[in-house]
Amino acid sequence: MTFLDTAGKGMDSFTSDSIFVNDQSYTVDTSAKHAAYVLTTAKSRVEPEKPFAIALTAAAVEDWATQMLMRSLLLAAMMGCTPGYFNVEGEIDKIKPEDQLRMARGIVLGIGLESFLEYVEGWQAEGRMQGIELHV
Repeated sequence: MTFLDTAGKGMDSFTSDSIFVNDQSYTVDTSAKHAAYVLTTAKSRVEPEKPFAIALTAAAVEDWATQMLMRSLLLAAMMGCTPGYFNVEGEIDKIKPEDQLRMARGIVLGIGLESFLEYVEGWQAEGRMQGIELHV
């Protein structure tokens, strides 16, 4: 699922900056269920048959990027390792530190699957759709 920020700029998909598990099918399923929740909840808040759009607030985008950045250290051990998939065949070591910091804001959330699901379920349980703007 791709969200738009408040400037209408496309953001990374839900699956690319969310969880890191070996079962991609489960990741896609989790993403689809969350997308369904967001869309169903948004639709329930507008008149029937009325078109609507949803967008992430700038604050939500910044908060999520900060969450990623705070936990990116967990994956920093891959730097300097034997070239492979996760360090872009060693090319990541050649990137300027300020660019590495920017990239870290979009890395997978390094808290594990269970913690991620608790985060998403907690957000849904609040029912406020915090960080999402509904445009009718």
